[in-house]
Order: sequence, then C-alpha cells, then structure tokens
Amino acid sequence: MDSEVIPVGDKEGFTSFCEQLDPEIITILLKTAQQSLPEHIKKLRHALDQSDPTLIYEAAHSIKGECGSMFATRISEIASVAETQCKDINFIRNLMPEIEDAAFHTLKWWHTQNVE
Repeated sequence: MDSEVIPVGDKEGFTSFCEQLDPEIITILLKTAQQSLPEHIKKLRHALDQSDPTLIYEAAHSIKGECGSMFATRISEIASVAETQCKDINFIRNLMPEIEDAAFHTLKWWHTQNVE
C-alpha cells in the first residue's frame, strides 16, 4: 500500500469540526485520541504476535474509527485495510511499519492543530 499519497489529516474537515464545537471539547477529544492511539497500536502488535485475526480486526477497527473521527485520514485508511485483511497475518506483519509510521505522523499532526 502506498500510503504516502494519502494526506496525514483532513485539515479542512478538522477546521470545520472545530468551528462547530467548543475549543475545550476539541482539546479533550484530541488528548483522548493522542493517548489512545499508542494503546491501539500496542494492542495491534500484541494481536500480531499472537497471530490472532480477531484481535487484529478489533485493534484495526478501533484505530480506523477513532482516528477517522478525528480527521486522521492516512492511518484511518491503512487501518481499514488491516481490518479487511486481518486473517492474512503475513500481510499485516508487512503492513505494520506503515501503520506505525502513519501513527507517528498522526500524533505529530494532531499536536500541530490549532483548536482556538
């Protein structure tokens, strides 16, 4: 998968989202997402170590949903692929560096978003 062509985040969508909610709520949502993404990645690694398609699916689904709802497009799309390919352990193993790279860039992108 060539995720480099997918933007890390949807700045326009995020800005529109911020215009609809109180900045304090956005800040809480961002902090929650920033704290839970590394936990979801950890669960995905564990699921991969266990070669457990169900746990891979659950972790990928969590990443896709939470990151998608916070406009982190790249990782959400990669997680969607992982979710649909959860039974192919070797595919997921090969996808992990891309997932981890996208997670790194997502956390960085979230950190740079101006909520005000």
